[in-house]
Amino acid sequence: MAVQSLIEAGKRLRGDVLLTFVADEEYGSIGTESVLKSYSADAAIVCEPTGLDIVIAHKGFAWIDVEVFGRAVHGSLPGEGIDAIAKAGKILVEVERLGEEILSQKIHPLLGSPSIHASLIQGGSDLSTYPGYCKIQLERRNLPDEDMLTISEEIQNLLSKIGSQDSKFKAQSDVFSYRSAFEVSREQPIIQSLSRSYISNRGEQPQFAGQSFWMDSALLAEAGIPTVAFGPTGEGFHAAIECVDFNSMITTTEILIETMTDFCNSKK
Repeated sequence: MAVQSLIEAGKRLRGDVLLTFVADEEYGSIGTESVLKSYSADAAIVCEPTGLDIVIAHKGFAWIDVEVFGRAVHGSLPGEGIDAIAKAGKILVEVERLGEEILSQKIHPLLGSPSIHASLIQGGSDLSTYPGYCKIQLERRNLPDEDMLTISEEIQNLLSKIGSQDSKFKAQSDVFSYRSAFEVSREQPIIQSLSRSYISNRGEQPQFAGQSFWMDSALLAEAGIPTVAFGPTGEGFHAAIECVDFNSMITTTEILIETMTDFCNSKK
């Protein structure tokens, strides 16, 4: 809507505006990754529904496989079996402790604390057999100062602690998917342009915020493109009924028009 309005008004900018409509943002972000192989930009605005807040930070995430190995035998032979599910229970206890006692102590001014939770668990074959294998899948939400190595070592240390207390415990972990957290300085020109446009349109100072969920803005920033997220108010994300507030959509359009004009025409 914002770009179409500029075109219809015959307004020419001292710069190009690239629109990207990408696939797979909810999982692997292959759309944005593909775009970044062929294009770059001086700045980017990710139009997620931010409630008209200027979002300058968001958490990242890691998905982790933890495999637990036991010894499968008939249920009538307790002295020979090693229950992989019971051993996995020790991991769940430590994961809960990690989240509640350690991660909760780290505080980011816009994002709060990192977190970890057990998302999926599977194991066992039938009621009369000690389970020889159990798999837990964890999700870890990370802050801008936490990288993949930090998270991998955190889980390895957790498993090592359990193993030092239980000689029959055997497990291994793998961070099979990782996305960095995102944070951008308020002094970046695109943030300044967006802020000026917001004040011009709304007559008040914008609210700078962080989001707990991940966005493609992290990939853009990693590619060296100063990025910000800004968009309308919405409800029902991932629910059966999703909606965007119409008035806030109009406001977003107006602010984006001013931002594109300000940013492009201020480029030297």
